[in-house]
Amino acid sequence: MVSARTYPLWRELAMSEDLPKEALKTVIDALCTPATTPNGFDSQADRWREEALNAALPALLTRTSAKRLRGRLLVHADDKTLAALAAAGTVTAADVPAILRHRRAWAGLVSALARHPGQVEAAIALLPRLSSYEVEQVVRSWDPDRYTRTEADAPAPPVPPKLFDAVLEACLTPLAAYLLHPEPEEGWEAVSDFSKDWSLDLAGHSGWAMLARCPERWSELAAHPTLWAAVQHLLLDPGPRGLPPPRRRPRRRGTPRRSGARSQRGPAARLPAGPVPA
Repeated sequence: MVSARTYPLWRELAMSEDLPKEALKTVIDALCTPATTPNGFDSQADRWREEALNAALPALLTRTSAKRLRGRLLVHADDKTLAALAAAGTVTAADVPAILRHRRAWAGLVSALARHPGQVEAAIALLPRLSSYEVEQVVRSWDPDRYTRTEADAPAPPVPPKLFDAVLEACLTPLAAYLLHPEPEEGWEAVSDFSKDWSLDLAGHSGWAMLARCPERWSELAAHPTLWAAVQHLLLDPGPRGLPPPRRRPRRRGTPRRSGARSQRGPAARLPAGPVPA
């Protein structure tokens, strides 16, 4: 049992460059063990422990290579702290299994890992673990400091093309699968390796949000072997762009419909029979 008054000392010890490697386990045990008294859990002392651990966490992770000890440290960090440590390179793709044992993946972690060229593939592998509404956030929240960044600060690195393409495909695939194969048994697996009910993921505008970021690629994507239907549908449908639907003059009761007039509603009215030639 660690005395609550000594947590500042444990923090300073953890952050000291002179800390012997043999003492790391003892320091980690002291900062990761919940604070207790002879009468049970001590909530106030445990808050002091957490503050000391959060301050020392970057230094401890930098000096700790053992998976078990790193896993014990990672479980105590919140999502924002883990994303910041991953962006700094302190938390790496090798730590992802330990992180996912205690929490689900989130967009901030994927973006942070992908900031390092050697971890882009590992970040892309996490996309299927995200909820459908979170996938586009990987690109949208790429620069978490965009609102506080000053001219003196270094700009954020560009989104890796591989990551952008993976997010774009993940956002367009649900709509493409649904348009090309309205019934699951007709071949959704041919559109995506992700076997699921894509019809449940069609409510958001993530597909259009991704297309809006690459207008120079619209003609290329409109001829994509599997995504063409979704691309053409989104580019021809004014809804996702925030434009109101065209107003129709109400037909007076009893007025016959014009000969040859027919409804143009639905995606089929806006899609050609096949992909547009490149």
